[in-house]
Amino acid sequence: MNPELVKRLDLFVGNVKGIKKSFPWQEPMAKRLAALVYALDARELDAAALAKCHRMIKEQTGIFSTFRGNLSVYLAAMLALSDDPQERLGDTLSVYHMLKGEKFRTSDYLIAAAYEIASQAKREDFAQVVRRTRAFFEGMRANNRWLVCADDYIYSAMLALSGLDVDEGCEMISKIYAYLKSNFPFTLSRNCQMHLAQIMVLGEKTQQCVDNLIHLNRVLRSHKIRLDRSMVLPSLGILSMLNANPDTLAGDIIAAVDFLRAQKGFGRLSISQAEITMQAVSLISNSELSKTALSTAVTNIIIAQQTAMMVAIITASTAATSAAAV
Repeated sequence: MNPELVKRLDLFVGNVKGIKKSFPWQEPMAKRLAALVYALDARELDAAALAKCHRMIKEQTGIFSTFRGNLSVYLAAMLALSDDPQERLGDTLSVYHMLKGEKFRTSDYLIAAAYEIASQAKREDFAQVVRRTRAFFEGMRANNRWLVCADDYIYSAMLALSGLDVDEGCEMISKIYAYLKSNFPFTLSRNCQMHLAQIMVLGEKTQQCVDNLIHLNRVLRSHKIRLDRSMVLPSLGILSMLNANPDTLAGDIIAAVDFLRAQKGFGRLSISQAEITMQAVSLISNSELSKTALSTAVTNIIIAQQTAMMVAIITASTAATSAAAV
């Protein structure tokens, strides 16, 4: 592994230990994602700042607010990493209500979408981006009526923030999705195939990603790395955008997962193989992207990493809640 990746892995492990002490009762996957975003930003976890932002969320939302739910600790981490947490939370709440005014349903996905808009758009552009978010969501749903749902809210917001034309963007997503259905028939979740198509369009290297995807998957499978399965499929798209040797990527994934598995609290009973693989891919791609000049596409890839994990967290939490209610 390259030194930068080792450094980020060490930082992530330390951050996970720190957040467990400060937030013992929060959703475990959300806590690990919060620890991860600190590591991706090359920062040690600031437990005091995180706790302050978590209290701020509670103070400015009602007792039954979704803002206090599964993603609250992740949102607190994002606020703590911002220049002005109070202002960012106010903007997020404002955008959230705008999105609800566009008939989006209350959910953790909508909170994440609101945060992305509040953090990336100028305040005077919020209303326009919210309308574009609705337009992208409806455009994608028109092409895949029974597939596009609440877990596409975040990707809709990211597409709205891009410079993509709504009709052209939705058409590209539809074409890539059809390609993925033909070339990844063994993938269980069509939802994940749709998310992968959205990520590839956001990366602004659509054709290159399509050309790289099959080859990269074959190389990874030869190393017994399966990213062509439901929850981790978006990670395959993220890796396909990197200008990195597939065999090198495979070696880094194996080494990173082995490193994390060897740490206390990262055993198979604590973290699923899918989640730990996504964490490893996020740290690896972040390490690769640190060598690249920042651009809108790179920013989208970084956010796409977190989005894929947020969707996994919310989906897992919703499933657990439903199972407990039976």
